[in-house]
Amino acid sequence: MRGLASLWIYQRLLRSPLRCFEEVAQRYGELCVVATPFRPGRRRAVFALGAAANRAVLTDTETFRTTGQGLSGPRGSALRRVRNGLTRTRGEKHRRIRALMLPSLQRRAWIAAGPRVSQIVEDELAPWQPGATVDLTERMRALSLRVASEVLFGIDDRRQAQVIGEFLGDFMRRSFAPDVLFTRPYGWVPGTPYWSLHRHAERMEAAVLSLIEQRKAALGDDVLSALVRARSEDVSWLTAEDLVGQVTLLFGASYETTAQALVWTVTLLAQHPEVVKELRDELAAARSTGGLGVEDLEGLSRLDGVVREALRLFPPVPYTIRIATKEADVLGVPVRRGDRVLCSHFYTHRVASSFPEPDRFVPQRWEQASPDAAEYLPFSVAPRMCIGAGFSTSVLKRTLAEMVLRADFQLPDGVRIDPVVRVTLGPRAPICMQLGPPTGNFRRVRVEGEFARWVSHG
Repeated sequence: MRGLASLWIYQRLLRSPLRCFEEVAQRYGELCVVATPFRPGRRRAVFALGAAANRAVLTDTETFRTTGQGLSGPRGSALRRVRNGLTRTRGEKHRRIRALMLPSLQRRAWIAAGPRVSQIVEDELAPWQPGATVDLTERMRALSLRVASEVLFGIDDRRQAQVIGEFLGDFMRRSFAPDVLFTRPYGWVPGTPYWSLHRHAERMEAAVLSLIEQRKAALGDDVLSALVRARSEDVSWLTAEDLVGQVTLLFGASYETTAQALVWTVTLLAQHPEVVKELRDELAAARSTGGLGVEDLEGLSRLDGVVREALRLFPPVPYTIRIATKEADVLGVPVRRGDRVLCSHFYTHRVASSFPEPDRFVPQRWEQASPDAAEYLPFSVAPRMCIGAGFSTSVLKRTLAEMVLRADFQLPDGVRIDPVVRVTLGPRAPICMQLGPPTGNFRRVRVEGEFARWVSHG
């Protein structure tokens, strides 16, 4: 695509990426090369959509390298350092850093952390009473932030965790703001939005460095301690700059994706009372016969189906970008060195050949469904699969079980819900829910906005 056609695609990608992937596939097919508008010699965007493209691109880490999260800055700047986490690390360094983090994120670790996670969930949900209205978006972010900061980072100071979380959230929002993108060429002019983002990154880096210094004095068995310990031992392949980027990205990824997944799962359940009843029956039966520990929850088929289906419809990261390191071929389409290749989890999860009635929320489909890793990839694909996928899923199930047993959730009639992409997929505006007693006597309501477009009730 060139000229006006490519300009249209770029505009759609910036304004509505979820629709853009669908429209590109419908108009031009699942493989489409889009030139920079009116500058065909510059690097191009390659839309590589669907399972076959995922297999070709996401598993070839030598040809297609990952990118950082958020908007980058000049070499030597805080804006560049804070985004140089695991997603930008490659080769042997990537393998070593994953190996450092893995012990704190393996199954035995998050099973051991189960009682602590359960206590945090209990504490956060205790004030919820029937008749109250809660800001679901805010409360799920607060709960997920507390779990991640206390369990994975060993941070007992909630205010410190909140400050870093706010820094990261603001950084991601600004990275996708049109005024920041448009002023990037003039970013060193004081007062421009891009210049302000750079100053913001400096303050965020200072907060992360303070956290690292504190952990040096009190090492534990958490992920942060593993990284700090390795750096303190003067490991030559893990620089001080590496440490800042790894901690920043891991901190954000460890809670933001879980928070968004919880928001979408509860929102879907609020529109499906029959699913809530089935899930509550399953949870109540499990609690009456043996409890709801981490390992107990793993064996509940309806809970597993609800979580899988919510992650299918609203994957926390809806698309990913790879950069071609050399001239290559994707299913017969030539790709240049430097081209940006876009693969969409969101689009892939809505391909009817893999998931019949793809826009419907049908948890029971997972009793028979067995898609391969390229068809269903809410946490991406190995060897770049999210290192915290198991921990995040465990927290999702633990929190969801407690919420469903505690209350019904009712959306206001006519509420507008618009998914928006800022690296993660979240709602544009807060979603508020009215709490009711756990009777199942609530109804589906009329929902406006893009949410209604992406979820069909059949």
